[in-house]
Amino acid sequence: MSESKVMYKYRLAVTDKQTLALPDGASIMAVQAQGVDLCLWVEVPTTQSGVNVERTFLIRGTGRVFVRTTAERYLGTVQLNEFVWHVYQCLSSL
Repeated sequence: MSESKVMYKYRLAVTDKQTLALPDGASIMAVQAQGVDLCLWVEVPTTQSGVNVERTFLIRGTGRVFVRTTAERYLGTVQLNEFVWHVYQCLSSL
């Protein structure tokens, strides 16, 4: 049985760590640049309950030192102008 879905876009700030309230049941589909913005696209069932859940994201720049933990999921790499950013989701926020 097919389920109807809708795609939403969220802008991510270029900062080390941030939390977004995403619809419960949302699936992250892509992270890309759109113009000068770093954006996240999520797919949400149209039967979604209206409840939002907080998800935490980490943004890391190329060449910057960081500690990678197993509690993170790599989402993608995005080039914005002369900078390259690597986006991760904290698994504890799933």
